Amino acid sequence: MQIAIVDDRAEDREELSVCLENYMKKHQLDYTLTEFEDGENFLKAAAQVNFQLVFMDIYMENMDGIEAARRLRQKNRLCKIVFLTITEDYARMGYSLSASYYLLKPLSLHQADFEEAMELCQLKPPYEVMTLSVMADRQKLELPTEKILYIDYQNRMTRIHTAERVIPVSGGFQEVTAALQKDKRFFALLPGHFNQHGLHQPG
Repeated sequence: MQIAIVDDRAEDREELSVCLENYMKKHQLDYTLTEFEDGENFLKAAAQVNFQLVFMDIYMENMDGIEAARRLRQKNRLCKIVFLTITEDYARMGYSLSASYYLLKPLSLHQADFEEAMELCQLKPPYEVMTLSVMADRQKLELPTEKILYIDYQNRMTRIHTAERVIPVSGGFQEVTAALQKDKRFFALLPGHFNQHGLHQPG
């Protein structure tokens, strides 16, 4: 996860980086932090790096944080932006740029607000998609488990349903479900209800 701090005050960057490190460690989130003293250099880097979260100070020389955020939004609509400032004067303008939060300095007096800002950003750890190995039509297939909608077993035939197709597979129902149990996300990500085997069923 790529995170940037854009602030012309070194002490404010340091304070924020410590808060960020503690939060990310607590929630077991990996990240790479890059610090910038001004908006111009940040925008040059943002043209090459896909930042997921940016802490943007509003009061900076040459280019203020509002303008830097506006230019960022022209290229990146998904990046989370948290504005940093000593007043609430630009709060309405900040939210017009789809800011996630408007954080007041110093952070030492607003630690609860920092925690709330981070929760609103809804950061999630990246994960590696596991696959399920099955035999279908005498060929071995590697199916990403996140694409499996549900599995049924009728007339001694196991069928795996994905958004694209239904795949009859060799191997019993229990064999397939045992393989899926290795990927706990398979059960956690599926909506709806489950049958006695713990697998999602339509309806």
